[in-house]
Amino acid sequence: CGAGEAVAAWTAKAMGGSVKFEDALAARLDLIKPSRSDIADCLATHPPQLNSGVAELVELLHARGTAVYLVSGGFRLMINPVADMLSISHDRVFANTILFDEAGNFAGFDASEPTSADGGKPKVIGMLKEQHG
Repeated sequence: CGAGEAVAAWTAKAMGGSVKFEDALAARLDLIKPSRSDIADCLATHPPQLNSGVAELVELLHARGTAVYLVSGGFRLMINPVADMLSISHDRVFANTILFDEAGNFAGFDASEPTSADGGKPKVIGMLKEQHG
């Protein structure tokens, strides 16, 4: 999309704490404006790859009855394929949702997702601890 430098600058601002995560997320998405087909093309060109040992660890956790969750500041459309690779139900994925119009064009993101805001991942972990101990 030709916005790599600007996206990287917003990422650095968010990581450095000079802007809120949700503001950087909105700005980066506004620069990129990914369509549904852009994301599908990206996944086809760059399929998710797991680090060594991750699949085995998750398989062992599943075997002993341990619930496994994925909590990410990334996007569901990119994280759900990883969940599929690890046999993790999509209802155990906490990530950001990109919104699209009827034609599949970028229309924003779901700001109600806890992972779309500063401190979102710790908030999800706290919620899971309250629900499941």
